[in-house]
Amino acid sequence: MLSVVCILIAGTLGYHLIEKWDFMDSLYMTVITLTTVGYGEVHPLVRTESRIFTMVLILGGMGVIFYALGTLARGLVEGELREIIGRKKVEKAIHSLSGHCIICGFGRIGRSIAQELSKARLVFVVIEKDPEALHELEELGYLGLSGDATSEEVLKEAGVAKAKALISVASTDADNLYITLTAKSLNPNIQVIARAAEAAAERKLAWAGADRVVSPYRMSGQRMANLLLRPTVVEFLESSLSDPSVELIMEEVHLPAKGDFVGRDILSSGLRKDYGLIVVAIKRKGGGLVVNPAAGEILQPEDVLIALGKREEFARLSRRIAPAKTPHA
Repeated sequence: MLSVVCILIAGTLGYHLIEKWDFMDSLYMTVITLTTVGYGEVHPLVRTESRIFTMVLILGGMGVIFYALGTLARGLVEGELREIIGRKKVEKAIHSLSGHCIICGFGRIGRSIAQELSKARLVFVVIEKDPEALHELEELGYLGLSGDATSEEVLKEAGVAKAKALISVASTDADNLYITLTAKSLNPNIQVIARAAEAAAERKLAWAGADRVVSPYRMSGQRMANLLLRPTVVEFLESSLSDPSVELIMEEVHLPAKGDFVGRDILSSGLRKDYGLIVVAIKRKGGGLVVNPAAGEILQPEDVLIALGKREEFARLSRRIAPAKTPHA
């Protein structure tokens, strides 16, 4: 574009200096010459210098204009092709997923969820209809799908039938309710965690099939109260769950249906002696919770242990039971 502007200025100045025409006549002559519209000369070109200048302007100017137009067209075509190829690549990647997580909505809460799942190296897909948010997803390297998460077709495209979990953080409770109903109808075994702004919505989301309903406002209130009542406990829990630099953390340990630990009590299992882990609670397969279990508590198949210990010890233990461990969403 700068080259086109320069050639227009050169042509205008050339006619003005050679033929002594005013600015408008000189510019008009330059434009009709470069565009080859064939309107004829503004004034008769009687001087040889003017005709030579016009021939040079046509040959040089047309080359510049064709080059500029070609560059612009190539940029547009390549941009569209890159967008199409990129979209096809994302669709292919999503289609091949299994056991992944789907995040419906990429607002402030959705961004935070995606960041935490990314840190945990869990595979997830974000459904969002805002073009700016989709561009941000692309920059962050997240798998993003353009569309309305309340649409059954969009959820199918996100692989809801093969997904392990779905987190619905749409802007309204009505959307979260509809997403929950649709997801459960397409995949009854999917774990659904839904956001609720109103207290009434919490009950409705639970009736719709949501496995967990989270109220950000209620949780924020509880956290602020706990910061006042028991600040050290809150600080420890938050750092152990989210700060990778903290050595002592609280984590889940998923026991297999069969293995070295199943059928043994906590004391003889070696969790404390060999791994330095303190078992705080045990969640049974049926949903029961054993808080502060005794040393003689028998570990059962598919128990989920809530334990306190060092990060590297949890990693060492997970390698031992890795084939049967299922990471939480």
